[in-house]
Amino acid sequence: MAKSEWIKGIIVGVVILQALHVGCTSAEDQQRGSSSHLTYHKVSTPNLGESSLDTSREITNEDRGTQSKNTSQYPRKVSSKKVDSNATLGLNSSSKTVIASHLVEPAITATSHYIIDDLPVGYVKNGTVDYTLYVQRALNRYDNVVFPPFPILINDTGLKISSNTTITFLKGSLLKLKPSQETGYAILDIKNANNITLVNPVIQGDRFNHLGKGGEWGMGISIKGSSNINVIGARITDCWGDGIYIGQVGKGDVPKNIFIKDAYLSKNRRDGISIISVNGLVLENVYSAHHDGTKPMCGINFETNNPGCEIKNVKVINPKTEYNGGSGIQIGISTLLGGNPKKVDVKIINHVDVGSKSFAVKVACNRKNGIYGGEVLGKISIINPTWNSTIGDRPLAFITDQNEFKVEVTSARVKQSNGNVLNDGEIKAVLKKHSNGQLSIDQL
Repeated sequence: MAKSEWIKGIIVGVVILQALHVGCTSAEDQQRGSSSHLTYHKVSTPNLGESSLDTSREITNEDRGTQSKNTSQYPRKVSSKKVDSNATLGLNSSSKTVIASHLVEPAITATSHYIIDDLPVGYVKNGTVDYTLYVQRALNRYDNVVFPPFPILINDTGLKISSNTTITFLKGSLLKLKPSQETGYAILDIKNANNITLVNPVIQGDRFNHLGKGGEWGMGISIKGSSNINVIGARITDCWGDGIYIGQVGKGDVPKNIFIKDAYLSKNRRDGISIISVNGLVLENVYSAHHDGTKPMCGINFETNNPGCEIKNVKVINPKTEYNGGSGIQIGISTLLGGNPKKVDVKIINHVDVGSKSFAVKVACNRKNGIYGGEVLGKISIINPTWNSTIGDRPLAFITDQNEFKVEVTSARVKQSNGNVLNDGEIKAVLKKHSNGQLSIDQL
């Protein structure tokens, strides 16, 4: 055979093989259909007691809070991309106490995991079945999760939230506590954790159907020994204790860099917010009202537990407190005495109180019998408050035996329960009536 004929034969063979390959590929593609670009993975999961988890079922977009009526399958991700929620919000995620001047709520991203995917087959949407184990499983595995637009019942074990987590609650979401007989609980429990953002959490406690009589420590959101925590748009009602609690786990782990904005807190049995210890706190646009049942029954209550606590770098901006069983805002820090000198730094700006039964603002720091060490220094600044109709017309109390601890009030407006609006001289007189410390009043 001539060399040229031999080469021509090879070329013809190659062309035939390519044609056969293209034909086979086309047949395979037709067999796969439009789903050839998707790969679904089953994830083995432990038996959670109620029923097995279904990892490849249809979920309606309605359950995801979207308008589309189409349904599609959502493959389960084993892990989602780690997202620095503070970076998303423009916050500093370092250990330094830095408070951002404003926040931008994070959008739900492509890495967000929907809690709806973890509920059992045939899940209910009326908050009557306990799904605590299912929800906790999702929180343990994913760092960016979305709650569905319907009530979910959880028990007094609560939900533990780990570091570097962002949680978004869709419109219609509700965490509802199953009636408990425990003296304390934390519906959302943040302990020794960092870099957490909660967006629009809606929480309802068991105050009106609690099964026990003792205790006062049932919390909606508990933040202990943690830093870089952001709570935006919370609505918390009917807790056995406080709506929000900020404090220590041990005596040295002071919470740092806490931001709470646009919170609505109502009808909790003890306080709207209790702050035991913090270094770096902003409360902005907080409404806290109608708290009563067990003392102190305040809208916002700073109450240290021991000399290891701190109340530093605190700003309370545009708070409204009304009709609380105790004071609108209370700062009781006598327990800071007994250790090293402590400096307190709190600014309260544009506070409005209506009808609280004790005082609009009460500040107290007195040395107790047998406590001789330490001293409390620093200042509480109250700027542009409007105090209306406190029971007994008592807008302010400042009781202390600490010489270097001061309260400054600037541009106060006071309206008595009979409707009289006090002039500057009358305001100074009524503010001094229940005060024995270094009180400065400047009516600009």
